Amino acid sequence: MDKVANDRKEPRGAEYNLSTEFRELCMACRKGDLELVDTYIASGIDLNQMDEWDYSPLILASICGHEDVVKLLLEKGCLVSRDTFEGSRAIYGALTDSIRTLLLTYDISKAVDVTQPFASHISAMLLKPKFITSDMLLRLPGGDSISVHKFMLIAMSDFFKGSIEDLVCKSGLMNLLTTTISNEGDDSSWRFIVDYIYLVPKLELESVDIENLVSLARLVGLPDLATASQRIMKQKTITEQLRVKNEVQRQMCEIARGKMKKFVCSEVIEKKLLIDKEQDTDDRLYALDAISGEQKKSLVKDNGADIILCADIGDKYAYYPAHRAILAKSEYFDTLFQSSFAEMSVFGNCTLDDLGIIDLQSLLDDPDSIPVVSLPISAFNDNEKLLDISQRNLHLIEILLCFLYCDYAEIPPDMAIDMIILADSLFIERLKTLAAITITRLKKDYDEAANISLYDIIRVAWQTRMQRLETEVAIIFSMDLPKYVSDPEFEKIVLESAERIQYREDYDTIELIADIKFYLRKKYSIDDDEGTLDPDPKGDIEDENLLERDHLYREDLASLDNLVVKLGL
Repeated sequence: MDKVANDRKEPRGAEYNLSTEFRELCMACRKGDLELVDTYIASGIDLNQMDEWDYSPLILASICGHEDVVKLLLEKGCLVSRDTFEGSRAIYGALTDSIRTLLLTYDISKAVDVTQPFASHISAMLLKPKFITSDMLLRLPGGDSISVHKFMLIAMSDFFKGSIEDLVCKSGLMNLLTTTISNEGDDSSWRFIVDYIYLVPKLELESVDIENLVSLARLVGLPDLATASQRIMKQKTITEQLRVKNEVQRQMCEIARGKMKKFVCSEVIEKKLLIDKEQDTDDRLYALDAISGEQKKSLVKDNGADIILCADIGDKYAYYPAHRAILAKSEYFDTLFQSSFAEMSVFGNCTLDDLGIIDLQSLLDDPDSIPVVSLPISAFNDNEKLLDISQRNLHLIEILLCFLYCDYAEIPPDMAIDMIILADSLFIERLKTLAAITITRLKKDYDEAANISLYDIIRVAWQTRMQRLETEVAIIFSMDLPKYVSDPEFEKIVLESAERIQYREDYDTIELIADIKFYLRKKYSIDDDEGTLDPDPKGDIEDENLLERDHLYREDLASLDNLVVKLGL
């Protein structure tokens, strides 16, 4: 017995993690909450660990039948092998055949973050651009060219950041990198370097001269690539190479995210220009014209920006240098940039179709033509509780920019509702979800932790179609219904819910009431058709606890029904 007990305390191929965050990740895997799982993964939790019961996130997702979560965990770096304790548990305990097949056939070489929003958007800028945003050509020694973005080069490599002006041909276009630097390597090494900078999910080294690649990577300021290449080639078996490639791919994304975060802070956020509003001016068109050509040029000349983002922050306008290639992550901006609006016509005029790039120098030569696009943020000024509207809105914009550039958003709870509204207006579903998760993580402490009203939360949920928040509020109402049912604000919210039914008949249900009733049944373990959900299986013992639950359930149900009658619904 002692031997068994001692064995039980030792991790079997994976370390234990008893932290609150890991427990919550495991619970999200059990429930199949894909967005919440993704959020915890983004926080940097090691997925290849187990709880005190020897359950890993992958095992829990597998045995609970959540195939989408299993796929996400694999893509984020969960290792699975039938030769390990945790691997065999995940495979042979899988709830469905499709999950078991997925685990058995999963090739570790595919375990790269091709679906990660940050990596996929960056790589698409190179491989599948929706419209031309590249602004430089990299001439290869063999004569071919690759169209690249100046801002990507200076963001990912200190070498390019410090030397790019010296590497530019003095041809007037300022968009051709000289062959002086590209002659240092061969075509295949340069293509590999560019793929690495753009997070293209492949690390195939077979066709590359490793010594040449390592030398070039160090020359252009990418020592992490040089080290990773040597590490991969040192592995003696294909399996080990694939395992290391998977690890390198994850590290590569995190290194790039860190560099991009540094870039957006220093070259976008810190470069912002604040201009005072003229008195009694609230015209958005005025905001677009308040900035001069020289001020525009100063904002964009050193960071490869091709557009300026403007926001009304209360008593000032804030202007940020920005990049269409990144802002297009928002469906709102993506549609705007591909539209025929007059503001976007300048890019048609400065596009060099034969080269597949835009000529940024032509924008600098005529800085008045640099487009300014406005951010729909002024509506947040209506909140009378805000003591410093300008600082709050600036913070909101900067969270948005960090998300767009590096898929990272640290959203304070008291700003989560504003962020949901902003993300909804820009059609950024992932950012909406992250903001909603910030709210649901507060559990019941909304008023204390963030001064957020449950009624405001559900109104925003309706406005922005956030089912996650509707569910959260309904659960909280059901958990303490007597507290809320007599609240005049609760009556108002029930009326608003009823009004959401466009053509209401007598037999229509009020959505909020129906949701609360559903979670009351969950709370008291009541099945309307069968009675209690956990009756005594023998039928010969009276369970006073079950009778009490049934009584409380009917009391809560009656209070809801009485309210509906009182409101004439």
